This record gives sequence, C-alpha cells and structure tokens, in this order.
Amino acid sequence: MHCLQTRARSGAWRARCTRCTRCMCHATASESVNIQAPNLLRVVRSSAGGDRLRVYPSLAMGEDRSGGAQAPCIFVHAGSSPSERRWLGVGGSFTEASAVTWKKLSPRMQEEIITAYFHPTRGLRYNLGRVPIGSCDFSLYNWSCGEIAEGDWDLKGFSIKRYEEAILPMLRAASKHVKLALMASPWSPPPWMKTVKSFHGEGHLRADCREVWAKHFVRFVEVPLDCESSQSQEVQIQTSGFFLVAGDAHGCK
Repeated sequence: MHCLQTRARSGAWRARCTRCTRCMCHATASESVNIQAPNLLRVVRSSAGGDRLRVYPSLAMGEDRSGGAQAPCIFVHAGSSPSERRWLGVGGSFTEASAVTWKKLSPRMQEEIITAYFHPTRGLRYNLGRVPIGSCDFSLYNWSCGEIAEGDWDLKGFSIKRYEEAILPMLRAASKHVKLALMASPWSPPPWMKTVKSFHGEGHLRADCREVWAKHFVRFVEVPLDCESSQSQEVQIQTSGFFLVAGDAHGCK
C-alpha cells in the first residue's frame, strides 16, 4: 500500500515523514518517528495484508511547498457545537478515468475492486461518493453534459448519456454494498459560457451566462444526489487544466 501523504485543512501543511517520503511502506507500530515539527498527523491504516484501522506512529508535517495549491480551506458549521458535528464518512470520486479502467477488468476483478472499497465488513467501508458535472482532470478528454451548443439558453442539448458508458455502471456496482451519499461538482462550464471560451485557462463565468449555468445545476440534480458544490477547488486559480477561476465566478449567483 502506498504511504500516506495528505494535508491538514486547518493550515497550509502537507504530511511529510522526516525519515523518508515513503515511510508507511516499511514502518511498524513499534518504530518511532523522529518528529521535527510541532504539528503531528495521526496515521490509521487498513490494508489487504491484514491491517484493520491499525494505528501507526504519528508523522510530522512540513511547510506547504505547493505554491498555494494546497492552501487551507474554510469549513463553516453554522448553529452547531463541535460535539454536535457528525462525521459523515469517507469516500472517493467516480471519475471517468477510473470507471473506464474498472470496466475493462474481468467481472471477478471488478467485484474485487468494488468489495475492497465499499464492502461494510470486507472492505474500506467507503460510503461517500463524488460525481463530476461534465469532464474533470480524470476524464478521457474535455466534454460537457450533452451537446450544449453556444446560445442554447434552454439547455435543449443537455444529456447525461455519457455517464451510462462507465461512471454509472461503477456507481451502481458500489451501491449494491452500501447506501452511498453522493455529491456532484463541476470543473468547468461549457466553454462558450466562459470569458476565455475554453475548458483551460484563466477565465470566468460570463455574467450573462449565470442563469443558464444555474439551470445546468438544476438539470443535473435531477439525477439522485445528496448535494452539489458550486465548483471543484473554487478558491484556486489555474492557468491550465479544467478549472474555473475563483473570484466572482462561483456559478449560481
């Protein structure tokens, strides 16, 4: 199993072991880690090798070296105390790249993968899922939900047919093991709705397209979902890739 490297949302930190960058592959519960920083990350691991929520030595977190890409985010829990906040679970994204790869496997291997992630007793017990609205950085290429031509203010070309090719079959297979809570997030509106008219680049949602982009959210939520976010990584500016630039372009204004 690959070693654990993550970030703490409460600050601009990335987990980094002071011994090496792949320490979890070799560490045991009896080994001590040379802690150089006051910020520690508690490590708990499950693996096919037999670990089941096994506690490993804490890791020291070093300064963020991502140039801001891993900057802290803000979480708001209105009207609740810390003791009232419920941990919803853990999960991952049903991206096109992972779904297409999964679909190419044999039925036996497909079930093995799904069981490893989602089974309530023999797997990692994933119970949360995210679905991209349109293409994302783990898609085969850039695409939108259907054939939404420029000026299609009524979204007559909207369709989720592409999801039936791989994403939804994988999602349905996972749902056989657990009741999934699903969230949907867009990476970029159709290019004609943006100031740069491209999936890539430093562009914003056009002011005259705010209403049609909001309608797009409404159309997509007709798929059974628990929630939507206005944008993937909405506080981040990207000069390449699939992302809509942050600022005043949060979609449904």
